[in-house]
Amino acid sequence: MKKISFILCILTIFFSACKKNIDQAPKQEVSTVKVENGYLAFTDDNAYYNFTKNQRSLSSKERRKVESKLNFTSLASLFEDVKEKIEAVESEDGKKLIVEVYRDVFKYDERGLGFKNDNDPIAISINRDGYYKIGQALYKSIDNFMIIATVTNFSELSKIHSTQDYLDFASNDMQISRFKNKEDFVQYLATKSAERTTGDPYTAGSNMYYLLSVRNESNNRRFFVDLKHYNNYNPSYIGSEYFGFYYSYLTQLLFSHQKKGTFGWNSYNSPTYIQDLTLRYRTYPFDVLTQFAGTLDNGWYIQEYTGWPLGYWEGPIHHTVSEAATWVEPIHRFWTMSVTATGNGQILYTNVYQ
Repeated sequence: MKKISFILCILTIFFSACKKNIDQAPKQEVSTVKVENGYLAFTDDNAYYNFTKNQRSLSSKERRKVESKLNFTSLASLFEDVKEKIEAVESEDGKKLIVEVYRDVFKYDERGLGFKNDNDPIAISINRDGYYKIGQALYKSIDNFMIIATVTNFSELSKIHSTQDYLDFASNDMQISRFKNKEDFVQYLATKSAERTTGDPYTAGSNMYYLLSVRNESNNRRFFVDLKHYNNYNPSYIGSEYFGFYYSYLTQLLFSHQKKGTFGWNSYNSPTYIQDLTLRYRTYPFDVLTQFAGTLDNGWYIQEYTGWPLGYWEGPIHHTVSEAATWVEPIHRFWTMSVTATGNGQILYTNVYQ
């Protein structure tokens, strides 16, 4: 009996120790990224942001190690492989033959190898077909660095390879860029078309669009808020032969002041007092906030806010003759804005652009 009790005691100690070891064992972390159908699938926006931020900080070799563990090949890695292949070939015809195999994603001209859909900023997180997934939404990169997304019509994405395909085939609930649905995107294109002015790939000049133009009025004073966007074109020539063009854009947020006098409305010098300015810039699928509060005062009747992402961008890349023929003017309506501000002698106004 004593022998049995001793054995039971030993077993009790043994199982107690095992339980303690199990309780103290570290819990396996749930991965926030995995591969589904050849593309990366992230649990949420934060997972996407953290993964891409980390991948950008790594060398090519280190980045590829991460991809290898996931059994994934990014478009960025494919680009590096193709670039290495064409650099090993001397003849231009040989280089073009190599790129021809990858013509769905890459292009080759006098500038060298490039991304056909201008999607190099997100190449580390998409596969050759342009897909990635966040939560329940499946995203796809198409031409002109546009991104379409859906949570229901996954099969529909495979039919769409360009902005024109989206306009021709997409259902209304499929999103593009930051637009909530197809109808909003179509309406915006119609507005852009109606406001078109002078510039294009063949004509030097600018197309200016009022993204927001609001007149606020009180106490015989007016406070204007204008969000302007310019697409600028500079064609190039060799002798008299057209050789392509350069493209740049400028986005401005302007505040101006008027007051009513004996002979009508006149501009008057006033600072712009900004209680809150919030710019929410949608880079890829996640948002970046820019916030400002303060006074703009240049001693004049008009002031400009130039904080990021507003401002000027000059494209140093020369676009070729063939690119000019198929050029689609880029859409830079990637942010929403809310501004609560006023001038001397007026109440506070809140204007929103979305």
